[in-house]
Amino acid sequence: RFQQEALALSSISHPNIETVYDFASEDGADYLVMELVPGVSLDRKLASGPLSEGEILPLGMQLAEGLAAAHAAGVLHRDLKPHNVQITPQGRLKILDFGLAKRLRLTSDAETLDQLTRSRGLLGTLPYMSPEQLRGQPVDARTDIYGAGAVLYEMATRQRPFPESNSAVLAENILNRQPKPPREINPKVSVKLEQIILKCLAKEGVRRYSSAAELGADLRLAEGGAQGVWPPGALMSRAKLLWLLSATIVLVLVALLSLHYFQRGANPPPQRIALAVVPFRSLSNQPEVDFLRVGLADAITTKLSNINRLLLRPTSAVLRLQESDLQRVGRELGTEYVVSGTLQSAGQRYGVSAQLIRVSDGTAVWGERFDVNRTGLLSLEEDIAGRIAAALNIQLAERERARFYQRYTANAEAYEQYLTGRARLAALTKEATIAAIENFRAALHLDPNYALAHAGLAIAAATMRIRFAEQAEVQQWEELARSEAQRALSLDPDLAEAHEALAAVFRNAEFDWDRVLSESSRALELNPNLETPHYYKAAAYYHLGLLEKVKPELDEGLRVNPSNRVEPLRLGGSSALFSGDFERADQALSEVRRLSGGAVSDWYLSQDLYYRGEQKMALEMLRGIRGSAQAEARAKATLASFLAAEGRRTEAKELLVAVEKGGYMDHHVAYSLGAGYAQLGDATQAMHWLTVSSDTGFPCFPWFERDPLLTPLRGNPDFKRFLNSSRSGLEKARLRYAQ
Repeated sequence: RFQQEALALSSISHPNIETVYDFASEDGADYLVMELVPGVSLDRKLASGPLSEGEILPLGMQLAEGLAAAHAAGVLHRDLKPHNVQITPQGRLKILDFGLAKRLRLTSDAETLDQLTRSRGLLGTLPYMSPEQLRGQPVDARTDIYGAGAVLYEMATRQRPFPESNSAVLAENILNRQPKPPREINPKVSVKLEQIILKCLAKEGVRRYSSAAELGADLRLAEGGAQGVWPPGALMSRAKLLWLLSATIVLVLVALLSLHYFQRGANPPPQRIALAVVPFRSLSNQPEVDFLRVGLADAITTKLSNINRLLLRPTSAVLRLQESDLQRVGRELGTEYVVSGTLQSAGQRYGVSAQLIRVSDGTAVWGERFDVNRTGLLSLEEDIAGRIAAALNIQLAERERARFYQRYTANAEAYEQYLTGRARLAALTKEATIAAIENFRAALHLDPNYALAHAGLAIAAATMRIRFAEQAEVQQWEELARSEAQRALSLDPDLAEAHEALAAVFRNAEFDWDRVLSESSRALELNPNLETPHYYKAAAYYHLGLLEKVKPELDEGLRVNPSNRVEPLRLGGSSALFSGDFERADQALSEVRRLSGGAVSDWYLSQDLYYRGEQKMALEMLRGIRGSAQAEARAKATLASFLAAEGRRTEAKELLVAVEKGGYMDHHVAYSLGAGYAQLGDATQAMHWLTVSSDTGFPCFPWFERDPLLTPLRGNPDFKRFLNSSRSGLEKARLRYAQ
């Protein structure tokens, strides 16, 4: 065994791994001849304090490269810690003792834990062991990813993820607690680096990076905003890795599903039951308990959303209906059942009645009264939701049960603040959203580890960024949404709302469509009753040029919430516009204008008008667009391109220059600048801005190929190469997101 493993180690030749030159046995003792690495160990280097991010990222990338090379040779370290990492005088990182300690002792991880927990003091390397090692479960490359995360954490904070000295407490924390986010210890740590570290330290291996190469790619992105491509001869690119993983997963799932249906006769899953929870009616006319009217209904909705058999209408959809007839509410929302109730308070006690109404005949299928004190509110949503599930004869699966009965706070006042914030957030106005933010912050002041309140604050901040923020406030709300979502995920990696909030940031701020799709998909996997992630995915698909994948997501969003027609119509109209179907775009976008009573679709509608020959109306509509910096910059850039096409060259050029000098730029603004310069005959500037557009979020080949404004470039060799590259990118995207 020693010779086999030593041979495997000696086969690894990599600048970030200590070299094994030889191995032999003498007088019954096995030994190795290894490279003498000069320099200082990482633990000694950290004795003087945490490293700067400028030091952490290059060292982290070297650590990832070394691990990737070892894993490719079939070798795991299983004992990563700062003492086993050496830094040479030239700044080269070397991984030492690569797996030898455990291999030579032939001691299982479970035995190691048993030895440690029997001891009063801290022995061995327990602080760096992964949860699966502590449980004695099989280990793989993701175990070393956890170890790398622990090393990165200590680089950034000079603390271990779990600094406890008592081994039993330490083991319990590794298994069940979340580490304190690095930025709370060292505010100089960037949000991106914190995200990388916390992903490495996820409790479940499936939540970590799937490979050291993927970890290295994210570290490289964090270092300098590169595109995640490794130098020639280095590790597999992240995109290729993700594509291969996706393809493999798809093939395995197809095989498993085929086997399942072959063996089980392809029985379809039970049909989901559509249900809505309407605001409770207050009988006491006391303003201080008004938060429970919507807050309790929203909490019951969220709790029931953990059950896959149920299809819950979102609270925002219910609030749009000003209707007291419950059967009519159910028909409007397309549900089979409606939950309603009353509440009243007397001092510190609450009386709550709830009932489940069948929409088809108005029959009360279940009803019950609950009398609770203030602390009892913490379990009330769970009690009511549990009774509803039982009345519908729904048996919870094990995973559903774990989520259903999970409580996020033991502080009654924090819970009340959270319910109030959720109730206000559902109103979707600027004033209510700001008030909700204050409620969530108050809840977190009372309980800093309240994951749901962090997620609520993240969604509220994302809402401010998307809907209401002035240009000077955009970055502030964006950073708050990102950091709060990440904090929520560090407390509970399976919190759907936190993944939804991250998807909102990636969709509306960073235009990182790969991450929009991954975070939205994860949110929907955890909570199929969410509506918005379907629309995030639809937006990602049309920006990527995958226009054929837009409608299925819009249909799914409508299935969750049939009453919200504006967003699916807006996205459907935008997709039709960029596919060249101007008549269908007109129908959808005009309906959006009628339903919303506002200008939410006017930028898209003005383009559709122009391409259908209504140039004068299009120009007037663009001139009338006011609001956020984003809306105004897009309108001005598009107006400039249309003016250039109309031959109003001087006016167009002045407007193009003004937009370039303005404070806002995104992929759509860049595209219109490119189209404007194409119409002015400036191919160099046109290609520059079209390339910027594609690189920053709009690689939509079908529109590049169709747009009449780009006609002057059709014979340009650079544009032809650009189209070929865009076409290739589209085909890669189709393969990556094939289902």
